[in-house]
Amino acid sequence: MKVIIQEPAPNKVLINNSNNTVKVIENITISPINIPGTSSNAGTISSGILVTNTIGDAISGSSYGAGTSVESILRDIIGPYWEPTIDFISFVINGQNGINKIALGTAPPITTIQLTIGNSINMLSTQYGLAVSITNQGGTQVGFVSKPSIYTSDQYFASIVNNATITATSVETNQNYTISLSYRNEANTQTQSTSKTYTIESRKKCMLLASPLANISNLQDFLSGATVMDSSLNSKDSVTDEIEVLLNCTSAAANQDNYVYLLLPASKSIREAASTTSGVGVANITDSWQLVTTPQTSWDYTEGIATYPVKLYRSTQPGPYNENIILDFTII
Repeated sequence: MKVIIQEPAPNKVLINNSNNTVKVIENITISPINIPGTSSNAGTISSGILVTNTIGDAISGSSYGAGTSVESILRDIIGPYWEPTIDFISFVINGQNGINKIALGTAPPITTIQLTIGNSINMLSTQYGLAVSITNQGGTQVGFVSKPSIYTSDQYFASIVNNATITATSVETNQNYTISLSYRNEANTQTQSTSKTYTIESRKKCMLLASPLANISNLQDFLSGATVMDSSLNSKDSVTDEIEVLLNCTSAAANQDNYVYLLLPASKSIREAASTTSGVGVANITDSWQLVTTPQTSWDYTEGIATYPVKLYRSTQPGPYNENIILDFTII
């Protein structure tokens, strides 16, 4: 048997005679109230505030005048305790931003890095500045940035002192570079640091070329006379799954004197080919490509310190594509 006694007052009393327990539930309502000393919209203070105890950047003896935003005061109080973080890294290599792959065998310089720094508000300007060092996976410093200026934005580009050079390799590899951010703030005057790893991949090339040659006897002669329309570094020998490679045609592909060629690492093959114009309309053109087998099926391709075998596919017809065509290859 259950007996429930309920009062109209804020408290509810529940009596359960089966286990002789009493449960009291208190109903509490919280309503917003106006913050003393603030304007009606609580966005700015309506009268001045004198700071009597130092907290963060709110220094004892200083004051905040009427009209100062509440956000500014809160940032002064807690901002110095927010540690900076490296949220995003991008390398600029050969004038191109966002590079994370390089051609196997080459060693291009890293001329600039782009950093997105979180919580940069607590970083002092000319007193301590910002130091960014770049070390390779062997722990050797290969680049250094020092930019002692006021950081009004969380994102900026920094030029690298004595351009950091990527190590050239003859085999596909990943090279890890550690970007370390050193800083000092008013919450802790000792030098602090945080770091993030950026990976550069050395990969074999896929190239889209145009050439008047219908037959090839020497790869070097062919390459010296061909027009490179586009290239990709998406291929990797150790990956067995299919890879999508998108390559753009130029006006050379529409020239009726030119055939279009696709150079691939010898371990790769075309499974499917399609053509599209900015993603609008896709046509399957797999049958329009043939593997070059005469006088041989593979050649040695050299770039930098790397040499590896490649194969060539050729369009069955000359001048097959307009310059606005994107070729979408599925490579296996």
